[in-house]
Amino acid sequence: MENKSAVQNQLFQSIIAEAKRVHEDALFCTAGHTHEARHWDTLQLWLGIPATVIAAVTGITSLASNSASVGILGLNINIITGIFSLLVATISGLATFLDPKGQAAKHYQAVNSYAALLNETRFFYEIDCIQNRDVEKLEANLRKLSERLNDLNNQTPLISTRAAALAEKSILSGNYEYRVDKQSVR
Repeated sequence: MENKSAVQNQLFQSIIAEAKRVHEDALFCTAGHTHEARHWDTLQLWLGIPATVIAAVTGITSLASNSASVGILGLNINIITGIFSLLVATISGLATFLDPKGQAAKHYQAVNSYAALLNETRFFYEIDCIQNRDVEKLEANLRKLSERLNDLNNQTPLISTRAAALAEKSILSGNYEYRVDKQSVR
């Protein structure tokens, strides 16, 4: 009987350890997708704002143009207008092709999905495992959490190496720790 109890205890400890692995994976994914989403948001601004300003300048210069007009650096105003038009078309084409707004939305959705899994997993090993020592039930719940992680990994877009490195740096620097976890237990 004591041997069975030792096996059950070992299994219980293994369930908690595996749940913490799922939690850690979800944490890294949450952080990585957060950095990736922020990158795409920033890119959207870097493409959108200059395109808007250059389009406005192009419109103004085209209204002010006449065949004898001389613009910047002695260039004909029509040449300047043409260059600005080309820049606007290039930036707009890049924005359409890269779809930074859509990419950011996909990564923010991934952040929310991984964060939900993160919270549920933490609750599982911090609360459920303490309240219920039925290892068969706990193992079944752990399998569900692990399957959700695998499904999310298959459904969400990849993150860049840059975002992964930033995520690791953020996590190791404590940016994803709760204050309550940093407090000493009395």
